[in-house]
Amino acid sequence: MLENDADNDGIRDHLEGVCTFCPAFGNTSNVDSDGDGFSDQYENLTLANANGGANQGLTRNDHEGDGIPDYLDLDTDDDGGFDWTEGYDVSGDGLAAPEFEATALAHAATGGSALHYPVLNTDTDIVPNFVDNQPNTHGYVEAIRPPFFVSFSPSWVDEDKDGLVDLLDADIFGAALGQYAPLPDTDGIGDRDWRDINTIVILPVELISFTATPKEREVLLEWETASEKDVDYFILERSDDAKTWMELTDVDAVGNSTSLSSYNWVDQDPLNGISYYRLKVVDIDFNIEYSQIEVVNRVQTNEILVYPNPANGVVTLKADFESESQVDIVSVTGAVVRSKNTSGANSMTFDVSSLASGCYYFTFTLSSGERITRKLVVGSN
Repeated sequence: MLENDADNDGIRDHLEGVCTFCPAFGNTSNVDSDGDGFSDQYENLTLANANGGANQGLTRNDHEGDGIPDYLDLDTDDDGGFDWTEGYDVSGDGLAAPEFEATALAHAATGGSALHYPVLNTDTDIVPNFVDNQPNTHGYVEAIRPPFFVSFSPSWVDEDKDGLVDLLDADIFGAALGQYAPLPDTDGIGDRDWRDINTIVILPVELISFTATPKEREVLLEWETASEKDVDYFILERSDDAKTWMELTDVDAVGNSTSLSSYNWVDQDPLNGISYYRLKVVDIDFNIEYSQIEVVNRVQTNEILVYPNPANGVVTLKADFESESQVDIVSVTGAVVRSKNTSGANSMTFDVSSLASGCYYFTFTLSSGERITRKLVVGSN
């Protein structure tokens, strides 16, 4: 059987495989004499033989000349917008997920099975699982192929086994987009958006910079945007291996802006040694972008800071201890009046308001057995 969509981007090979103005935007003959997965009707078709002539089947159209034939190229025009987005983003908002959802409803309404594309939404982020490329995490990433385009995904459905998913296949109750599309031609010059480098997917934010800078016992995180479109908030994430990420905080975004916007946040309890930071951008439709990863190397110094000192309320202790250690507050008579385990934390607080005025000592017992002492005065500050 002839493969109708070799790269699984929702655009039929007979559209991608030839030049834009060749007579290609219609149904293929479905004849593949040499068994190479490409219809005889469009073998090596160019403007030179658009109105007749022998097609030799030696080459395929390669619009941007990157060495990848268009029918195998996920970004035909090399503009950073993937074909499954530019090919179906009829509204021109840079998002194809809403169009896919609407097509699924049309598929079911015209005779297709509603079980093929159910409205199940595991992560409750308004994007159904068959479209959601992050079904266990809030958000949708345009740069990741939606599950219904992935042949080994439970959301893949191709009843007639022609290589084109049923959702976009007019032969299996797919919407009209499946037969005649992709339609979008935003700038009206006759070239479809997925092949038009002048039409670029609108990303929610233009990120100029993202930096992570160690500052004594803290790490300063700063980022700037040149523009924002419907951005809801930013999430700062940290990792000790660049694989498993922990959310540190979220920061509200300006939302919509065409001018420079600056943001910053301080990680007051950073990791010792090498750590990694990244910025997650979330828009109002839960679409997600990530910044580049920033690497910070903080050298363990065992430096200790106690403040305020003197103190009569809560006193804060900061120390660059990588491993767990025991921290005691000891009176001049040697009695332990307060005790905590750092559990790898770089800062902690002690309430000394109930202690009698006088001189005390912070005593640190490291896992190596080493003991470090710092003086604390209680009673005035």
